Amino acid sequence: MPEILPAQADDQIVFMRRGGSPYILDGKPVEGPVVGTKGGIQYVVGERDSSFTRASPEDLRRVLKLSEQAAQGLIEATTPAEIYRNGVDGDRSKLCLVFTSGGEGSSIGVNIARVASDIGSTHVVLGTWQGFGSGVKTKDKFAQSLTVINDPRVLERWRNTGGSPFGMSRTKIEPDSAEEKQLAENSDGVGMVYGNGGGDHSKNFMTLSRKLTAEGRKTVVGVTPKSMDNDLSVTQDDGSTVNSLMIGYLSTAHTMRRHWFDEMQSAAGAGRAVVGYFFSRGAGWTVLGATRCDEEYVKRMKEDGILTPDLENKMDSLGSKQIGLGPEFPVSIGFFVNRVNEVFAKGRDKFVGVAVSEGFMFKELDREYQRLTSDLKSGKLKKEEVMELAAKGEFDKLIQDPQLREVFNKKKDIAKEFFKVVAEPELDNWDHPKIRIMPQIVDAVVNMLTNAKKTNYVEIKYEARTGETIPSDRKLAENTGALAAEKLKAGESGLTTVTYKDGEDPLLIDTAQRKPSFIPFERITDMNEKHNNLKTLDRNYLRSLGILIED
Repeated sequence: MPEILPAQADDQIVFMRRGGSPYILDGKPVEGPVVGTKGGIQYVVGERDSSFTRASPEDLRRVLKLSEQAAQGLIEATTPAEIYRNGVDGDRSKLCLVFTSGGEGSSIGVNIARVASDIGSTHVVLGTWQGFGSGVKTKDKFAQSLTVINDPRVLERWRNTGGSPFGMSRTKIEPDSAEEKQLAENSDGVGMVYGNGGGDHSKNFMTLSRKLTAEGRKTVVGVTPKSMDNDLSVTQDDGSTVNSLMIGYLSTAHTMRRHWFDEMQSAAGAGRAVVGYFFSRGAGWTVLGATRCDEEYVKRMKEDGILTPDLENKMDSLGSKQIGLGPEFPVSIGFFVNRVNEVFAKGRDKFVGVAVSEGFMFKELDREYQRLTSDLKSGKLKKEEVMELAAKGEFDKLIQDPQLREVFNKKKDIAKEFFKVVAEPELDNWDHPKIRIMPQIVDAVVNMLTNAKKTNYVEIKYEARTGETIPSDRKLAENTGALAAEKLKAGESGLTTVTYKDGEDPLLIDTAQRKPSFIPFERITDMNEKHNNLKTLDRNYLRSLGILIED
């Protein structure tokens, strides 16, 4: 047996054509430079492909045949690091680096698989383990993070696995930083760079492209934005701003919906209310996507093939007994309590479900924060004094609002978290205090101040980022991937996404019909996560979908 077979599971062997010579595999000519692969990081390729000891007899015969042909000089056996250093027959412009960055997203694999398939006939596609986190390492360490993905088996796996196929990182690349310099050095000489990122991490690609262009390098850079939050907007040099329908969001909303309605069913049957923690600090799209039960969206779900009888029945029985709280619309405690009591009182089955975005805010809490931080800044209060009183639980001396005092006096741990933010002020996109436990505060208010009294508290969080890709999201990822690959091959750097304007409901967009757009980086003057949110829709429309808005 050849020496390559006992290699460690994380090591990958790549079999390459020599000098563009024709190669027949399974009776068909191989189009691209890669004949086959074996091994690689288990997370990326799966244990069946990463492990040599667990390989099937058929797979072992395939690898044995390829290794014998490599020994005969018919093909070349090499590694991703060697390919990165040497290129394809000495041509590094025939390499494409792939980065995934930010949080997970269900349809990332679908998108990258489409790009890799479309450019794989001419390029070797090298995926980077944990994205830009590896991209800013020294060149030698970066080379060791790479995996070749020109393998139909691997790409098929990605098309059918939710989440990021290369893991993620939160590394942000600032212009003129050491990280930017190292990333540019690692990308130097390759023909293409592509990947996915949320708002901040989509900027990484634009920053890299501008750096390479300014230095006269010819690497083409592309990105398709992904996010569970769906909060990216892009402003162009003509002054227009468009919103991005980000890959992954539609699947996230559906995964959250299934979890949320299961939790509501359980709570309602036990005679309890339920309060749910929903991801997304700056925009309420996740809450809206998981809770709405209007006829138009139900129709869209049916067309997408995702409305099972189980989910449809739960939506029918529980949909009208929900309240959605988004970060865009702070409400007063009294207004919220009245609405909870109103919904709870409907019918014989006393129940209410409250879906809370992590960025939601009570008006009274915001006012208390503003007053306390102002008193600290003016010297009227001392930080040590505030923290001492908070540690002792003497909230009557700190909080003026009677309802908040009542909640804080009985939920001292929650109160202490609030005062940590008072002591070390931090604001969110809405200039509200960045309190990371707002859903728990809402839960305390429901328990203590409403007629519901008892609640189940649930978190609808991380699993939603890696749920199974739904058909509409799959089509979105496929179509954006096809256009992105086309632009990469044409030598055009930029961002590919489906766009929509303010006033349009992204959850009702037909992704099979809506064509994606390509925006060159040189035309982009701003990308941010502050504009694309529920405030782009009419307030009465949102009220009709269950979002609580006070004024």
